[in-house]
Amino acid sequence: MRILIPIYDLAGNLCTFQGRDITGSADKKYLFPSTLPASGRFLYNGHNAMGKSTVVLLEGVFDVFAVKRALFNEDSLRDYVEPVGTFGMHLSGDLSVEGQDQIGGFLALKETGLKNVILLWDSEKQAVRNTVKAAKKLRSIGLNVKIAAFENENQDAGGSTDAEILKAYYTSKPFTDRLALEMTIKGHKAISK
Repeated sequence: MRILIPIYDLAGNLCTFQGRDITGSADKKYLFPSTLPASGRFLYNGHNAMGKSTVVLLEGVFDVFAVKRALFNEDSLRDYVEPVGTFGMHLSGDLSVEGQDQIGGFLALKETGLKNVILLWDSEKQAVRNTVKAAKKLRSIGLNVKIAAFENENQDAGGSTDAEILKAYYTSKPFTDRLALEMTIKGHKAISK
């Protein structure tokens, strides 16, 4: 009783997959094939972001599905914004290490026209800290970074309406050192108001 989710690299080649439990009763929510690369090396839906100027960065596949639906219904965004996912509350990769990882994926997307990243991760305390870390990494490679949030602290994109997703998108705030400090102190409240 799992949904199999195919995972592609930026060239559109199938690289791995994950199996997500849909019953809510499995010991492990996600299962991964042991002989294939880890999904955390890839940007989910990244192959569809090639040539886009803006991406909305999310934590998981179902969040990407929801944001894709909302963006598709918004004519002014459909052609230049694409959602991508990280498979968790972190952004893999380091500028000091060469190899295939999510930071490397963002560098490749930047070469094809990416300029802006809007982070719309979950809002619990650890996710807010990880959002700050990821935003700093993305800013360090020359991307314009914004932070988006829902009004409710425990809300995520996968459980949100199109209107709520678009509101979070349109009210996103530019990531600055001051915002990073406010997020560290106030958490979700620094970006949701």
